[in-house]
Amino acid sequence: MSGIYLSPATIGAIGRGVKDLDPELLNGFAAVLGVPIDVLESLTDIPCGARRQPLSEEITDTASLIWDVRHLAAEHVRSLSQLANRMNGS
Repeated sequence: MSGIYLSPATIGAIGRGVKDLDPELLNGFAAVLGVPIDVLESLTDIPCGARRQPLSEEITDTASLIWDVRHLAAEHVRSLSQLANRMNGS
């Protein structure tokens, strides 16, 4: 979604404050969380300046779906994934 690929260890390091955020990472988190970059800039005091990337409707819709899916049980997620694959012809 964001074009930024991070390992789980790197995400954990950011969460623990061991790795600093930068404008590129902030843009990536904005995309995945579906939060406007302005909000994250104000919360973190990290200006993105020219690196600011507007979020498309597809990205915000996907982020919203991810937030909704987190409330489902694992079996429900598997069922939805299988249904999506069947609908996609996979």
